[in-house]
Amino acid sequence: MKRSIYFMGLLLLAGAMVFTACKKDDDDPSPAPSDKTPVLTFIGDAGYVTQDTEMSVNSEFMVGINAAENPNTKKDIESFKVVRTFNNVPTTVFDTNFSTTAIMWEETMFAIDIVGEERWTFTITDKDGEKKELSFIITTTDNTPALTFIGGAGYTDADADMIVGSEFKVGINASENANTNKDIESFVVIRTFNNVSTTVFEEGNIGEPNYTWESDLLANAAAGEERWTFTVTDKDDYTKEVFFIITTTPIVTIVAYTDVDMGSYNDPNFGSFMATATGTVMTKAEASADQASVDFAFYLGVTNGSTFGAPSNSDVQDVFDLAATWTTFNETLFEMSSLSGAEFDAIGDIYIFPDFTGTKDDINNLENGDVVYFKTVNDKLGFIKVNAINGKGDVVNIDLKVML
Repeated sequence: MKRSIYFMGLLLLAGAMVFTACKKDDDDPSPAPSDKTPVLTFIGDAGYVTQDTEMSVNSEFMVGINAAENPNTKKDIESFKVVRTFNNVPTTVFDTNFSTTAIMWEETMFAIDIVGEERWTFTITDKDGEKKELSFIITTTDNTPALTFIGGAGYTDADADMIVGSEFKVGINASENANTNKDIESFVVIRTFNNVSTTVFEEGNIGEPNYTWESDLLANAAAGEERWTFTVTDKDDYTKEVFFIITTTPIVTIVAYTDVDMGSYNDPNFGSFMATATGTVMTKAEASADQASVDFAFYLGVTNGSTFGAPSNSDVQDVFDLAATWTTFNETLFEMSSLSGAEFDAIGDIYIFPDFTGTKDDINNLENGDVVYFKTVNDKLGFIKVNAINGKGDVVNIDLKVML
């Protein structure tokens, strides 16, 4: 009997201990740590993004925040920052400093233009450096219809240079998005020149999963850059756009001079100086009397070999002893062209010259078959094709094609 009473007493004591421990946890007098961070909430009105969401690439969305000082610390808000992070690369969208008790901020944003996940983080900081942060993730999907140019011979499908008024052919293939299966509803072609847009073609109510269009078009009649934009829209109002830029140049008339012989500084038979405006080869005496017309000279140098050089070039001045008697030293610039001899021969009466990037006023060690690109002091462009150089290197036969 005594043993039973003792056992029961132990049970009662143990129960009292458990109860006391639980009671102590419930009545712990130490307070929870105080939250000193400022207040930050998303604006949750209709049309605003406040949480993780999915949308089509490059979609427009609204976001807004309300921020206020912590009601206990009363520390002013001093900065607000918005950062978007894609593929672990953060980009600051908005960052400002101020001192205020409360702010409201809202903005229209655009989702990234490629498929993936992008985190948007909104952070406020108060006067004591306490921060509060909110974020959401925009998962971008491509719900747009498919649109591609028709490529191949005879079609323009990328940026191009053309003479004003040139005809060119364009074609597109469009199809519904493979995930949404929404029909193509409309197609429009717009040309934009000097910031003025003109609708070239427009078709609505297509209502088909696939659509093909092609047409012969005309480049602008004025010189400049013109953007051509081709846009399809599907039944859900998703759009896809492709474009190219046509750079138009004025009609440039070419004059050709063929089978022209030039000799080095001491050649008894051929002159050394060229006036490209007329294709005239001149001796030193003739060139000295008409210095303004001279664009380049030809000579054989010990180091430079067979060379074309402008009157401005110091070696030309030394070889022909010009410094003491000449007063006009035209600076013609040269660069080696990538044109082949056949491509040079194919240049007709009208031509679009490529960009000229030459910076040197001579070009050395010429060889048979070289095609040299030049620009005169008057900004006239032209090509020289080296037909033949004699064995010694001091006589050259050339063809020229020059801008009038």
